[in-house]
Amino acid sequence: MEGSTTFVATSGGQICGFIRALSDFGHFIWIVELLVGKPFRGMNIGRSLTSEVVESGKGQEVYVMSDADGYYEKQGYQQIGSIFRLR
Repeated sequence: MEGSTTFVATSGGQICGFIRALSDFGHFIWIVELLVGKPFRGMNIGRSLTSEVVESGKGQEVYVMSDADGYYEKQGYQQIGSIFRLR
């Protein structure tokens, strides 16, 4: 799990979402999972979790490859081919 970072979001003591990212040790960070429970969607939890990854990246480029392109477009992230650049 070296190079893997996970952030968890909670609400009322209940896990409502999480994000997992992989670092290639100083070059790029890849978001590999972002999940928010259905009852908690639309509450900016995903945006908060992605922001945590970007902030923890200390200036590194952050990318995500996902089949949820509409979500990342809505967040205003830049699409580059089949991936999105978050930072």
